[in-house]
Amino acid sequence: MTATLIVYRTRSLRRSQRWAWRLVAGNGRTIATSGEGYSDRGEARTRGLTVANGWYSDPKVVMP
Repeated sequence: MTATLIVYRTRSLRRSQRWAWRLVAGNGRTIATSGEGYSDRGEARTRGLTVANGWYSDPKVVMP
């Protein structure tokens, strides 16, 4: 089964932009989210891949 890791920019109530990730299964359902924001895009990607690589081999990564 393939999964897609989506790294995206969020916006908090204090107008500070943060990075988060979402892991989406091949059927389009969200199966995991970061649950917190990261100040660095690379950190969000690294943490998302840590989760994704536990269940899926070679997940596809989508980053703006």
